[in-house]
Parts: sequence; C-alpha cells; structure tokens
Amino acid sequence: MQKNPEKAIDQLKLALKLRPAWANAHYRLGTIFKAQRRLNHAVNSYRKAVQSAVGELQANAYNDLAICLKEQDKLLDAEEACRRSLSAVPDAWETQNILGTILQERQSRLEEAAQAFSKAIRLNPKQGVPYCNLGQLLFKQGKLQASLQAYKTALKLNPDLVQAEFCICMRQLPIIYGSTEEIEARRQRYQEQLKQLFQSSKNKPDCAYGSNAVGFVQPYYLAYQTKNDRELQKIYGDLIVRIMSSRYPQWSQPPD
Repeated sequence: MQKNPEKAIDQLKLALKLRPAWANAHYRLGTIFKAQRRLNHAVNSYRKAVQSAVGELQANAYNDLAICLKEQDKLLDAEEACRRSLSAVPDAWETQNILGTILQERQSRLEEAAQAFSKAIRLNPKQGVPYCNLGQLLFKQGKLQASLQAYKTALKLNPDLVQAEFCICMRQLPIIYGSTEEIEARRQRYQEQLKQLFQSSKNKPDCAYGSNAVGFVQPYYLAYQTKNDRELQKIYGDLIVRIMSSRYPQWSQPPD
C-alpha cells in the first residue's frame, strides 16, 4: 500500500462501501492521509475509526487523531482524544507522551506536561522519546543543564534518536549569557557537537533517518552571540542538505 497510496485509498474506500463501520479500514485510511499531510481527511477517518474500534485499535486511532489535531493547533480537541485513548488503554506510555507534547504548548500547563512525560517514563523506562520531550520542556523552563541531561539519557536509551542528537547540539546555545567567556565556551561546545553531528551523518550512507529532526530544533540563538557565523552555518546547511537529499532524492537533483 505504501508504494501506491492512491491505489490503497481507492481500495479502502471501496471496502468501506461494503462495510461502512469497518474500523481498521478507516484507521488505515487515516494513516495514509496523515502520511500525505492531508490532515482534515485524516481527522475525519480517525473519528470514524474510533466509533467502532475497541481496545488497542481504538487507543491507536485516538492517539493519531490527537497528533493530527495538535498539528492543526486544536489543542483542546487533541487533549480530549488523548484522554479517551487512556480510557481505552490506561497504561500506554505512548499516549502519556503525546499528551505531554500537547500540554507543553501552553505555558500555564508545563507542570502537567512534565507529569505526563514522567508517567510515560515510568511506564516504559527503556524508551528515550519521553526523555527527549522532557528535555524540551525543561529548556522552556530555563533548566539548561537538566534538559541536556534528559537528551543524553534519551540518546543512551535510543542511540538512533536523531532528535536527541540535534537537541544536544542546538541546546548548547542559551538565550542569555553571563559573560563573554561563557559565549566563547558555549560557541566551542556548539561547534564540536555540530561537527560530530555532521560526521555521524557522513558515516551513515542512508541518513534519511534524520529528516524528522530537521526543524525540531534549530540554531536560532546562535545569532545572539553577535559573531561571524558563516562557517558554522555552512556546516549546519551542509548537514541539512545531506539529510534531506537522502530523504527526498527525487527533489535533490537540478531540473532538466
């Protein structure tokens, strides 16, 4: 189905004409739409899936519904979808993690988000993703060292978690510095981490794995150092080109 999503969509729609309440077909249809970034269609399919699904399938449909709603900035609806998923499967770490990412979008609910990430970690202490998201939250709270430790824990648990690699690199750049010496120290650490990240991508022929990390965090605060960043930005640019060219080879060639 993944090789020909449009054909898969047609087949699923045909199947649903024969069985309109087939939850799995609605769910699979939503998953294809979600991958295509057709979020309105995905939301519609997931809503139909949860109406007749039960147990784990219903929870998964609610989770994916929550992700789509969050991307549409419908945070209250996304939170409700997570709560309903937890009613179906109360001890799902994935749902607690998704709930945390929704709650942390609001400054007033950061503590609730931290509780959700902490519960996800308790439910699955060997999974690095909640640690990475917890690191993002800690950074928002101004707890730089704690956030870096969370990213390092995430990477230790999941060595291929590229988001954590990116975060460790980019979070070497705080918003405010205490002295010119700190600027130089942070700049040096950022440069070392960036080169390490670039080398890591060179050592992996297929570095498409990193495409989800692009945009997750960026070197936005590098400019706050008010220095010549051309060399560092070139390394960063070459890294992004390498990753995205690997992910989308059909778009990396010059037009005919």
